[in-house]
Amino acid sequence: MTDRHTPWVGDDDEPVEVNQRALIDKVLARYSGKFTVFRELLQNADDAEATAVQIIFETKSTAEISEGTEEARPPPNLDDIVLWQWVVKNNGMLFRDEDWSRLKKIADGNPDDKKIGAFGVGFYSLFSITEAPLVTSGTKRMGFYWRDGKNQLFVHRESLPETAEPISPWTTFTLPLRQIGPPPGSPLELLRFLASSIVFMNNLSTVELFLDGTRLGKISKEVGLPQRISIPKTLVDSQQPADQSPDGRTSGGKDAGWNWATPKKYFIVTNVNSTPVRVCAEVIEWVYPTGFPEPRTMANIGSPLPLPPPSPPETNMNGSPVGVDDQNDGSEDKTAGVADTSNVPPSVEVPPTVQNSTKKSFLSSFKSSTKRGTLSFFKKKKKPSGHATGQTTGISGHISARFIPTVERESIDLVDRNVSVWNIELLHICGYLSRAVYETELSDIARLYAEALRLPRSELTEGDADPAEQIYIQLQSRFLHALQFFTFLPSTPSPEVSNIIQSTFFAASDTFNVLSTVGVKPSTEVRVWNSETARFIRMVAVLPPNIQAGAIKMVRVLQSRKMMTSMSFDDVIWELKHRCLEEEEMMECLKWMCGLPKELTSESRFKKQFIGLGAFMVRGKEGTTEPKERLVRLSTISTFFSPSGFVPVHGPFPTSTLPSKFSITKGFPVASLRELFGWNQFTLNDWIVFLTSTPPEGAHPPEHGITRSLDFAEK
Repeated sequence: MTDRHTPWVGDDDEPVEVNQRALIDKVLARYSGKFTVFRELLQNADDAEATAVQIIFETKSTAEISEGTEEARPPPNLDDIVLWQWVVKNNGMLFRDEDWSRLKKIADGNPDDKKIGAFGVGFYSLFSITEAPLVTSGTKRMGFYWRDGKNQLFVHRESLPETAEPISPWTTFTLPLRQIGPPPGSPLELLRFLASSIVFMNNLSTVELFLDGTRLGKISKEVGLPQRISIPKTLVDSQQPADQSPDGRTSGGKDAGWNWATPKKYFIVTNVNSTPVRVCAEVIEWVYPTGFPEPRTMANIGSPLPLPPPSPPETNMNGSPVGVDDQNDGSEDKTAGVADTSNVPPSVEVPPTVQNSTKKSFLSSFKSSTKRGTLSFFKKKKKPSGHATGQTTGISGHISARFIPTVERESIDLVDRNVSVWNIELLHICGYLSRAVYETELSDIARLYAEALRLPRSELTEGDADPAEQIYIQLQSRFLHALQFFTFLPSTPSPEVSNIIQSTFFAASDTFNVLSTVGVKPSTEVRVWNSETARFIRMVAVLPPNIQAGAIKMVRVLQSRKMMTSMSFDDVIWELKHRCLEEEEMMECLKWMCGLPKELTSESRFKKQFIGLGAFMVRGKEGTTEPKERLVRLSTISTFFSPSGFVPVHGPFPTSTLPSKFSITKGFPVASLRELFGWNQFTLNDWIVFLTSTPPEGAHPPEHGITRSLDFAEK
């Protein structure tokens, strides 16, 4: 009897055979994105510190032309194009000997932590489209091929023939297609993907797309200087003591404002910077008819950048490095970027009009839609780099951070027991920084609103536009964009990503600022817009109707979290306490009150407060002896006019009678006045008594006096 410890006898060792073709195919099966090849080649170019990449689609006639020859020819019909070869060039560092050696090794991780290639399988994504990739860089080239068409992969490396021409600065990947066919998606779809991808690149600033000798489009990026962001007032209470980190260590040298720790204290936010990024797209008109195929998914197209026209200069949070103190290695800074909400609770009235966001703002230019941003990972110190995964964020923005992805880089790892903790902690950072971005934007809106109120209006003439009103309209557009940007939808493929980001987004502070009809206020002090109360409410803070219509999902979320409520009786009482209504406004107010539930209106507090505080102004008619204006308090009213009685609609009436204008207004609930307020109908007998009595001074004008006006007495 033997066991595994028994010495082996004999010399019959055999090698284990590996079907390299099948192995590569199995690895590639996990790279499901449509543009995986471009993603990997762009990342390789960025790792090589390239600033420019050219992607060239070649048809048969061009592919057969010797390398370096370009012939201008009229563009063919895009629907009829059959590609034979892809060529991708970058102007990064030329290959070194160690780079050539690593290129032929599958799954040999990159020892350089400044590079993305952690798993060493990215290059082999090229085999999803080609059987024989050729790499040319500097004075050498390397070709891959399957010997005798079997399952063993070989490479051939050689030096290029010497010529009088200078060495080309381009590293070129030539990819004869395994199967000839159309381009991988429409040109606009690919350009959109490139536009979202370039934001994640640390060095890459230009990507061009060619078909044979015709440039279809160009994506370029400009990065501004980072600026330090001060901590918003709403986030001050969430910070740890300025001189101490969550584990008790002192945090000397840190920014005194920022000092927020993740739940497991893996990271501390110590400073937040904003870096403006401008992404421009140039597309020839010829490709417009190709449009975007449906359905579109975020894994394929990245963010919804508007193409065409080129997006305007905007601050893009994808390029916003944020210093984070890693408790495991305090000598190195990490960076994390940005991240929204959606439940479906109480019903909210959707106003009939929506004003689209056009104002440039602190946020990126990505428009809110059902398409969400993506997560990316990176390894380079100090600055964000890396490429988008297939995991969406749930909001209209991308997040770039030190996420640990799955091996195929299509999503972040939330399964591994240890790796998931790291990634979840980073997601908490993303939620907190998203809230910081939102509150910083609202702080800026509040500042601009206050400045607008101080603008001089004394020189305005009739017909002049109020500059403060114009600024307020612009600020509404800017605020609407912020709400839409941070409206969370379920993320895919893992919904847990958006759940974690959203929970931290709202948990960062109990105070959630919004722009109301009276400026920036905490959402708990702002009421949901309602078409009935909007007719008489002026001083209570209300969400503007176009904001509510354009960000209805976020409004519902705020309601479900009890962070925003509908208009209440107490709000109306507050309005009456601080303002005298106009006659038309009081009509609408009484209509609203009559529509309230009986259990509320039957309370003694209701009648006492409402009738005690309610007052409105009646304007006299021009050309009569009526007072120019008269204040009417509800507490002085005891009767109301009924159109079904015999009293003339034009009266006159005593000051204790509700003006007849109320009763003759269509839809006014006259029948409810008796039950609601205890008022009685003004009868013909009451009217005769009033006319024949000696009225106090000013009770009714002389022309309505039965003892003073013969004409009136005859009527």
